[in-house]
Amino acid sequence: MSMSKRIGVAVVSIIFLVALVSAVPVEAKKDFSVYRWWTEFSYTGSPEWTGTVLTHDGEQGTMYWDNDDDAYRFLGPDPLNPVVQKFSGIWWIVFSDGDRIEGTHKGSWSYSTVTPIINGRITKATGSWSYLEGRIIHTDSIIYLDTFTIDGYFVIN
Repeated sequence: MSMSKRIGVAVVSIIFLVALVSAVPVEAKKDFSVYRWWTEFSYTGSPEWTGTVLTHDGEQGTMYWDNDDDAYRFLGPDPLNPVVQKFSGIWWIVFSDGDRIEGTHKGSWSYSTVTPIINGRITKATGSWSYLEGRIIHTDSIIYLDTFTIDGYFVIN
C-alpha cells in the first residue's frame, strides 16, 4: 500500500473515531431538559425586583431578584452616561407549597437595547424541584423603562 493511501486511511479512521466519540455525549444528554418559565418583575427596592414566575406545567411562584450593591459597575467612555451596566447577586423562587429554588446570577444590560443578558446557577432547590440543583440558568428579557418592569423568560438547562 502506498504512503498516500495509508495517510488517507488514517485520516478517514481518525474522522470516524472523532465522530464516534463526539456522538457519545450527545446521546447522554437526551434526558437533559430545558425549561422556559415566563417571568414578570417590577422594581420594589429590597429585594430589588419581585415578580411572578409561571412554570412550563402551570405552577406559579413568587420570584425575588436581588443584586449586590457593591457589584454595580458602569462601563463606557463617560461614567455619567454609561453604556453597559454589569451586576451580580442572588435570586430565589417560593412556590405556593413552600418549595424553593435559590441561585446566583451575573449579568449585564445595555442602555441602548434595554435587554439584559443574565447567567447563573441554581445553588439550592427543595421538594419536587430538588433535581434542578446545580443546573445553569439564563434569562431572556426586556426592561420597560417607562413602567420599570421586566418581561421575559427564565431558562433552566
